[in-house]
Amino acid sequence: MEHVATYFQWVYFRKKAADGDFKIYSDLTSRIKHYKRISRLWLILGCMNFCIGFSLFGQNIHYLENGIRYWLSNAPIGVLNITLGIMLLSLWWCYAKRIKRLKREQTLQE
Repeated sequence: MEHVATYFQWVYFRKKAADGDFKIYSDLTSRIKHYKRISRLWLILGCMNFCIGFSLFGQNIHYLENGIRYWLSNAPIGVLNITLGIMLLSLWWCYAKRIKRLKREQTLQE
């Protein structure tokens, strides 16, 4: 594996295809750590979207008394945020299951 360049926090490597698969996170510990970072990002983004979506619905219920126009303009955005939150939390759940499986595999190898 050959280091090509570094740009801010991104590091670029290359490897000849004849030398085999290109795996940066090859051991279980580094893969678990990598998946934890990714799952934490999905969890934070999913929870943020849920909070934004439900707060928009809370505002919509309050402003529904004042006029239907405001409610119709913000309701789709709230639904979109809640849907996006569900999608992001499902990604988090997939990574959480993968981390659990890798930890179980790690304990079996020790």
